[in-house]
Amino acid sequence: SEVIANIKTTREQIVAVEQQSADVRRSIHQCQGSLSSMEALQEAALGKTDKAMQQWLEKSGIDNNARFAEQIDVSDGWELAVETVLGDTLEAVCVDNIDQYSSALDTLESSNVSLIETSSSTTVGSDSAIMLSSKVTSKIAVSQFMHGIRCAETLDEALSARHSLNEDESIITKDGIWLGANWLRISRETDESKGVLARENSIRELQQQLAELEANAEEINSELGTLRENLQNKEQQREEIQSSLNNIHSRLNEIKAQITARESRQEHIANRGKDLEAEVEVLDGYLADGLTLAELKHTASFADRMEADWTEIADARSEADSWGDINQAYHLATDDISAAEILIMGIKEYKE
Repeated sequence: SEVIANIKTTREQIVAVEQQSADVRRSIHQCQGSLSSMEALQEAALGKTDKAMQQWLEKSGIDNNARFAEQIDVSDGWELAVETVLGDTLEAVCVDNIDQYSSALDTLESSNVSLIETSSSTTVGSDSAIMLSSKVTSKIAVSQFMHGIRCAETLDEALSARHSLNEDESIITKDGIWLGANWLRISRETDESKGVLARENSIRELQQQLAELEANAEEINSELGTLRENLQNKEQQREEIQSSLNNIHSRLNEIKAQITARESRQEHIANRGKDLEAEVEVLDGYLADGLTLAELKHTASFADRMEADWTEIADARSEADSWGDINQAYHLATDDISAAEILIMGIKEYKE
């Protein structure tokens, strides 16, 4: 029926949506795992695992402040170059005013701390495409750290341009090779403190991805809830229809039973009528043979006592057998010889 077809379709939809939900949950789990790993590495790289520094930041009330690396956006592919220039400055804690923390600096022991003011005007890189500052966007002024630093896509380009550099200028390549007019610096160290900016971008991407996955999971769960509610309603509808059908079948069976009982009674009445007609004919025959109604009544009574066929007794009376002979014959009858046979043989002869 249509209801059963709808139930089947809804169940198939639930299975499909449950699979989607499982896939999204798996993706969320994987994303959370990657994000946790990256955040742990980032915390270590930004000095957030330095207990002495963290204690000082907590006492100063700025332990939850963002770090410089978390407040800048770098053009794709230029993270290493910017990180090479900024170095440990990326670990700086962002504050509104450095002056208010100057008195507490003497209490810092066995650690390092950098502070940077966020009250500087918003910095968007220079319009000049060859300056490194053009690759950075931040609310914090970064030009103070990148003054005179140009950028080049390749080492060959940087080598060609270094002879035209002023004394206060340098140039850095996309992969982090830093040159002056007469010097070059390259760093290929591989430790957790490197790749901070690239990792920060990855963290932001993962956070965005996780937010989208969680929103998707919420939508799927809502859809799944609606489908399950629909399925429950359809199954309830099916149960109600089945109950109605059962009641109809039960009523039909009752009607059929009543019809069968009536047919059986009618058949019994018809058969009984035929039996009565036959009995009337038999009675008429015995009356014609000279038996009275009183004798026939006595015959029936005697037959009931002897548990015998009344017609056999009536036949004996029609043959002029006395009631005494008939009584003796039925008392003498055995499994081997019947009362009728004894009467035919004669009581006296049977006894002899």
